[in-house]
Amino acid sequence: GGARRRGGGAKPEAGGAKAGGSIIAAEDRERGVVAMSLWVRYAEALGWLSMSSLIGIYSLSQVFTYGSSWWLTQWAADTLHQGSDPWLYVAVYAAASLAAAAVIWVRVVVVALACVRAGRRTHEDVLSAVLASPMSFFDTTPLGRIVNRFSGDVQKVDVQISGQFMQLFLNFFSLLGTITMLA
Repeated sequence: GGARRRGGGAKPEAGGAKAGGSIIAAEDRERGVVAMSLWVRYAEALGWLSMSSLIGIYSLSQVFTYGSSWWLTQWAADTLHQGSDPWLYVAVYAAASLAAAAVIWVRVVVVALACVRAGRRTHEDVLSAVLASPMSFFDTTPLGRIVNRFSGDVQKVDVQISGQFMQLFLNFFSLLGTITMLA
């Protein structure tokens, strides 16, 4: 004979599961379209200084890009009547194109720095939330699930949301520039 257990409870099975149920919480995860509140939170993580800088830089890059295209149409129509001396057209077009390239380069650097900053802020917020969780969360959630979910969500913020956010900026300002040119 073996020792008799008090309480009459079921003996835990291998893996932490009890007869009649599991102590491991089921994973819940949202799928589908990213909610607008997440986009707003990402914009807040970027910060108002970064957002203002990005708006200014995107606007300026569109001014130079569309300005050089507009100047090219002026050159093609020879509106300044330069005739055989196109160097004014060449100089202005080259200056506008180089300015556009420089602003786009600055935009890329600012976007990269802003996205790193937003990623860091988001990571800190998520880490704080996980560490502030009650002990019961850690008792019922496997460590591997926490690490996988944490790293996967941070990767989505760093790669997917930041890229889509900046693509939204680029498309919006391209549309705005096109409408302005057509007006």
